[in-house]
Amino acid sequence: MINTLICSIEKIININRFLKKSSIEINPDFIDNLKNNVSFTVEKDKDSVSKKIFTMFESGKYRTILKPLEDGNIIIYGDKGGWSKYAPHLTHLAFLIVLAGHLITSWTGLKINGFPVFAGQNAIFIPGTNMGIRINNVNFEYSPDKSRIKNYSADISIFENEKEIRNKEVKVNHPLSYRDNLTFYVLGYGYYQYRDLYVIVSINQDHGASTVLIASLLMLIGLYCTLFITYRRFWIVVLPSDIPERSQIKIGGTSDNINFDLEKKIKKFKDKINE
Repeated sequence: MINTLICSIEKIININRFLKKSSIEINPDFIDNLKNNVSFTVEKDKDSVSKKIFTMFESGKYRTILKPLEDGNIIIYGDKGGWSKYAPHLTHLAFLIVLAGHLITSWTGLKINGFPVFAGQNAIFIPGTNMGIRINNVNFEYSPDKSRIKNYSADISIFENEKEIRNKEVKVNHPLSYRDNLTFYVLGYGYYQYRDLYVIVSINQDHGASTVLIASLLMLIGLYCTLFITYRRFWIVVLPSDIPERSQIKIGGTSDNINFDLEKKIKKFKDKINE
């Protein structure tokens, strides 16, 4: 658990450094070697087309960097979805929080399985607490021909410091819940010496339940971001032409995950630049 936490922290630090790095120091040959790239010319000077590309990236919510180079070329870099690189580590963190929630429950929780409480008798106080429970009555629902019991419920009162604080008719799978995740379940009923009716009650206090719930939500968010959100990077190089009002454009892009629309995205950039 500790090793996983340390490794996750180290990787998060490395990701943070990677995302802060501009990735702008490239040459035009770099784009030619990318799997997804396109080259074309536009009838615009390099300064005006560079501003248009910069605005295009910013309007698309890309982190955008523009840098003129000494050889006269201009590079515009844009990326989006960088925070998705944290998603796997968010899932790891959520897993650790789940473990922490179970540890909290095992250390501070309360679990008493299947003990009998006789109906109509004085309250029974729960060991290690100031709480008590009393079965006031047991109600049975019979079949139309009265040959069998279809359902049953127990009228339960909960005491704290010998004072009744809660009353509820409790059925199987419909427990009575009180503060601090203290829950009373009805598991069954029976008769002692064929006379005295009792109800089997289970008590559970899960202090780590909220922690596990939060961790589960974080895990779902991490899995969603890992599967459906990808980190995309695009480089556009504007090269001057012999004709002042003409520029050569090179566009290339990469994606962390398999991204079938990356080529479409580059084509969309091309169309916008040509407008």
